[in-house]
Amino acid sequence: MLDILTTFDGVVPAEAKSIHREKRGIVVARGEVTGHAHVIPTKGIEVMELNGLRIVVAPTEWTVIHEEHKALTFPAGLYEIVQEREWSDEDEPRSVLD
Repeated sequence: MLDILTTFDGVVPAEAKSIHREKRGIVVARGEVTGHAHVIPTKGIEVMELNGLRIVVAPTEWTVIHEEHKALTFPAGLYEIVQEREWSDEDEPRSVLD
């Protein structure tokens, strides 16, 4: 499962690399259970990554789509993408599977 924080207050590190854009857009998360993906199809958007930190650089409005969920649209800005976490029965955090 994917969480998008509404703002990123930091600066995009100069050493961050742009995530590859596939034909359908930038895949920011793949479902571990269903195989579906969260994709940013909006052109002109970059997702930068460095050591697990992923930042959406959006000079314009942009959208995330998923085959099983409603599309989400965000205004221009910087956004951090994080993996949603939940607590297991053992009181250990784990990634939410989608």
